[in-house]
Amino acid sequence: MKPAALWPVGAVFLCAEAGGYLMPLLLGPVAATYGIGEGAAGMVMALQLGAFAVAAISLSPWLASFSPRRGAALAIAMIVAGDLLSAAQPAVWSLVAGRVLAGLGEGIAAAVATAAIARTADPDRAFARVFIAVVLMTLVFFLLLPGVMAGQDARLLFLGMAALPLLALPAIPLLSDTVELAPQRAAAAGPLSLRAAAVCAAIALFSVSANSYWVYLERIATSIGMTPAAYGQAFAIGSVCALLGPVAAERLGTRLGRLPPLVIACLMLAFGGWLATHATAPTALVVGITVSSAALLFGMPYLLGLAAEVDPTGRVAGAGRGFNNIGSALAPALAGAVLGLTGAYTSIGWTSVVAAAAAFGLVLLVARRPSDAR
Repeated sequence: MKPAALWPVGAVFLCAEAGGYLMPLLLGPVAATYGIGEGAAGMVMALQLGAFAVAAISLSPWLASFSPRRGAALAIAMIVAGDLLSAAQPAVWSLVAGRVLAGLGEGIAAAVATAAIARTADPDRAFARVFIAVVLMTLVFFLLLPGVMAGQDARLLFLGMAALPLLALPAIPLLSDTVELAPQRAAAAGPLSLRAAAVCAAIALFSVSANSYWVYLERIATSIGMTPAAYGQAFAIGSVCALLGPVAAERLGTRLGRLPPLVIACLMLAFGGWLATHATAPTALVVGITVSSAALLFGMPYLLGLAAEVDPTGRVAGAGRGFNNIGSALAPALAGAVLGLTGAYTSIGWTSVVAAAAAFGLVLLVARRPSDAR
């Protein structure tokens, strides 16, 4: 699928991603606006991630026949309704109900868009292109951060978030009303198997490895003497360099097969997580963040491409997006438990290494041989 033809489904994919990437900006304003603690605000965000995962995984068995156009319209309506409900009044019930509704919409959007991309003739490159768009979107969010946060009123932020999915409305008529599978891949469609479960588990573990230390980066940076301005710059550098991951995946494609790129991605992810948590100097922390960020978005297109190879109808890829969120939600809890037992941030790095190694083991069981690549 050429980039120009990819934009309608890519727009829906971005609708699914925007809420998760905006969560770090919302934590403080939500706590202040709704009169709850930061821990409770974090739990609300976790509920949204959980709703995303439930919707994506629950819908996945029907993605082989579920209309992309109708699914996208339903998803956008739910996301907008959830954001408006969250902004309706400064009450905890409306906040919780709104975030759950928005999370369900995001999960539907992710499943529908991911499945549509998985059905294309070259899903690996198509996924890489949409992840390039995701990184560019997050950079825009970071650039707008000072202006967005000036008001400190979460209700205004939710109103702004409700407007974002509306930008994707022109894409809906361009989506197919029926499931369309690339002809050269239709013959490969068949019943699901244990390989499908292994791919979904690998995606979850890959996400655990990438996210286990992320929530503690501010504390790690402070512990080695970095100021807020310094570690803010470090995080920005990591975000910019993350663009190298999907760009490299798009240029490489599957010329070498999927296994070699996935081996590289798992090794880089493990190294980046280990280095970031063992850093004793700002340079090491920046390198760790950069390597890990690029590895995540280099490997994810191939993992979703592997899911598309296991099931060309897109059911496994759609479910994989839900398992990705499960990994993201489990990562800070798992890292917190490890930190509570050891009292050392370095132990979180080893958690990242173990999760990457487990993902690598599952990939070895499922990935195609280089000679089988397109």
